[in-house]
Amino acid sequence: MLTCYLDDSGNDQDPIVTLAGYVSPEQNWRDFETEARAAFDIINLPYLHTMDLHGLRREFADWTRADAAKFAKLFHGILDQHVYAGFEFSVVKSTFEARKTDYDVEHQSSPVGFCLHDLVSRLVRDEKIRACLNSPEVNLSFVIESGNKNEGDMRRRFNNIQKQDPDRFGSISFVPKQARIALQAAGFLAYFCRRLRTKNRAHPRYKDEMAFFTSATNNMLQYPFLATDFMGRPATGTAGVFQWSRTFLDLAGTACEARSIPR
Repeated sequence: MLTCYLDDSGNDQDPIVTLAGYVSPEQNWRDFETEARAAFDIINLPYLHTMDLHGLRREFADWTRADAAKFAKLFHGILDQHVYAGFEFSVVKSTFEARKTDYDVEHQSSPVGFCLHDLVSRLVRDEKIRACLNSPEVNLSFVIESGNKNEGDMRRRFNNIQKQDPDRFGSISFVPKQARIALQAAGFLAYFCRRLRTKNRAHPRYKDEMAFFTSATNNMLQYPFLATDFMGRPATGTAGVFQWSRTFLDLAGTACEARSIPR
């Protein structure tokens, strides 16, 4: 079984919401949890909260920036041995909400739910993941940090996808981030992708934050995308159901081609 661990980043005031994480076989995740926990225990770290690491707060209050960078690189070195790739999908919230009004999309449709739907689309179009899913008795399940107010929309969207292809999709579950170091790794990816997309590149801290992120995740396979616009029309006879087209930007601002699985 393949499992994708995901976390979201972005509060109500942030212009962008991000959903990101990593995918790998379940046995790989078990090995990662064991190895990462051993590394955490050496420094008496119960839980990695990326905002605290980045801000040198709480457990990291006595650390230097160099200490944080060294730990982040060590942590991702362990992660890189056990995962296939990282995936990120971000949405410009104001444009998403405006297009919902323009096209009369159902009110419960949320930006983070859209992130999940299209992140699933990118996963199943990846050649290596698709090859795994074509093997007998292999499916793809999702574990997402609990507590998001739009859990219901994410569950609804996944259930709709799972009904279309029950052989390739397993389950979706929502668990506390403290329960899985894999979710803490997803949180690191989501946090920095959202921050780097939100900050103006002229901001004095942008280069430092990009350097911190790229140093930590050096050589890891990542697929980052940002949806900047959403266009379409209702499917025939089904009000408020859309085939969306959108523009994607990677973290460097480069436009990328994208397609979606049917809604």
